[in-house]
Amino acid sequence: MGNVTEFLWTVIASSAGTTALLAALAFLLKGQISHWLSKDLEAQKAQYQLDLEAYRVSLIAATERSKAGQEVKKTGALRVLEMKFEAYSTLHKATLGLYADVITQAVDMDDKTAERFEEIHARSRALRDAIYSVSVFIDTSQRRLLTNYSGLVTQALQFCVPGRPALEDGGVLDNELLAAEIEVDGMVRGLVEQMQSLD
Repeated sequence: MGNVTEFLWTVIASSAGTTALLAALAFLLKGQISHWLSKDLEAQKAQYQLDLEAYRVSLIAATERSKAGQEVKKTGALRVLEMKFEAYSTLHKATLGLYADVITQAVDMDDKTAERFEEIHARSRALRDAIYSVSVFIDTSQRRLLTNYSGLVTQALQFCVPGRPALEDGGVLDNELLAAEIEVDGMVRGLVEQMQSLD
């Protein structure tokens, strides 16, 4: 029985030693494992920070692109409105009082001068240029009205040439030109009012 007791004490002592050894080893490994895990955790955390920062930067870039695109559209729309206003203004200046200038020269037999004819002819060219400028902003019926008006001005202009016979005052061409100018003036006023309603 002495051997059994000795055997038991040997097993207990070796178990205690093994347990103590395992406890010491676990304590040492615990620190190392904790170190490895915290190192991996820090690396993962840093990677997530980098990914988050990259995503934040991409959102800012997308927002800036969107703002820039809208600014370009806004600038383009403003430029088109400026061009439209300028075309309407040029048309208004070209038509303003043109009937009176043309008819006065066309019906006056005594005061037809080359200088006056050149002035009226220049206004006729300005009208044609104004019609070209405004044509992209108006519809077909408005273009037709302006083309008819310009054609009537051109017909009356033939009577403005020095040495040519005078136009009959109150004649058909006189009345058609006056009616066309009134219609054109109303159209231009309507276009300007339409622009003002964009507020």
